[in-house]
Amino acid sequence: MIPVILDAIPAFNFPPEFDAPLVDQVYQLTPEATSFEYILPSFSDPAGDSVSIIINSMSSFMAFDMSMNTLSFNDAIAGSFVLDIVLTDQFGMQLHSSLKIDVLAEV
Repeated sequence: MIPVILDAIPAFNFPPEFDAPLVDQVYQLTPEATSFEYILPSFSDPAGDSVSIIINSMSSFMAFDMSMNTLSFNDAIAGSFVLDIVLTDQFGMQLHSSLKIDVLAEV
């Protein structure tokens, strides 16, 4: 009988996690301030697996810089926005988180 070697999938796999909680944000627009940045907490996998990140529901004025782990809001518009953030490890385990961004109109 020929032994079969399965891919190295850990017996116990846990989803990735943020190293600190996501904190909902509130920004106030002014004539001078229409751009903002939010640095996401770092994230990792308890088993040391590689982790990817996807941010869904971003508006056209939002961008994510993966190398800096930063959300940018350029020429923001007033409104309430909820971002769906998904961390996925190399074996498909996922963590779904939400981040609420409130951008307040000029006063």
